Amino acid sequence: MKIIYKFLSLIVLFGMFTSCEEQNNVYEGESFASYEKTDYSATEGSGAIVDIPVYLNVADGNHNSQVTVDFTITSDNATEGIHYNIVDGKSQFVFESGQYKDVIKVQVIDNTDEDGDKIMDIALSGSSDANLSIGTPGPTPTFNEVTFIITDDDCALKLDEFTGTPGGVEWWSWSPSEQAGVKPYPNSISFTLIDTDENIENKLGHYWAENFAGTGMVGEWGEVTTTSYPIEMVLDYTDPNAPLVSFITNPDAEIRHYDGSLGAQDVQVLNITDDGAYAYGMIFTEGNAEKTYFSTCNATLHLEYQWVVATGDGDFGDFSGGSTWDKAADLEF
Repeated sequence: MKIIYKFLSLIVLFGMFTSCEEQNNVYEGESFASYEKTDYSATEGSGAIVDIPVYLNVADGNHNSQVTVDFTITSDNATEGIHYNIVDGKSQFVFESGQYKDVIKVQVIDNTDEDGDKIMDIALSGSSDANLSIGTPGPTPTFNEVTFIITDDDCALKLDEFTGTPGGVEWWSWSPSEQAGVKPYPNSISFTLIDTDENIENKLGHYWAENFAGTGMVGEWGEVTTTSYPIEMVLDYTDPNAPLVSFITNPDAEIRHYDGSLGAQDVQVLNITDDGAYAYGMIFTEGNAEKTYFSTCNATLHLEYQWVVATGDGDFGDFSGGSTWDKAADLEF
């Protein structure tokens, strides 16, 4: 019986060796170098480093000396050092003995301009091995060139997008949503574009901002606005990575100083009601500015500021004794 088992084992081993010989997958065709795929992309603002590999296919697997494969980059609108970099300045694919894959790394460079997508063609252009085909073999070589697209993600400030009375709400810090029967009020702030030559390549927008608290608490208290001053607002998109919102004092408006617990702050009088019995002003502190933002891509604006109410007898009142509330507005143009 042991002799039979030994015989069967020899048959199994013989079959395994025979099977291995029949499944010999050594490449025996024409030697060539080719890309893995033909298109790559990355978003400009990502600063991504993208690997682009090339594979070496050698007849009979006989690769025992260094082989280099050159590449060229052509583009109508992408410039090296401005829109992209080849990491480490690599200028060719290098396959050492026994190495069948090499990679170049393309790093995209972000900018702040709405300048469209950048398209690059990276083509294999030659080899140190005269017998090596570029691209997959055939009547028309393929996978010998890739297209690399750097997708632009910048949005220019379109001045007229931030005009009119946008949708959205104004709310007090203690009622951003319905609380104890109090709801955010429909927004009434309106923005009028100022005709000015000061905009820098359409990246600096000047506006008159009017009707702060035209509804809301003023309306709730039943007071009537008798005098209203617009405030000049600036949307500065010079650096899209850090857009700025600021307010400029209207020289025609009455200015007071607020010396309360929050320290010295500039107050701009916006609304005067009931023949001067109440005056409403806006405090736009540094902290408010940090929380205020806008998006040119989505045409949205979020404002945060303090609202001060003072009483007086026609001379805009004494803001040093006024009450203040935190206020915000979420606006969609």
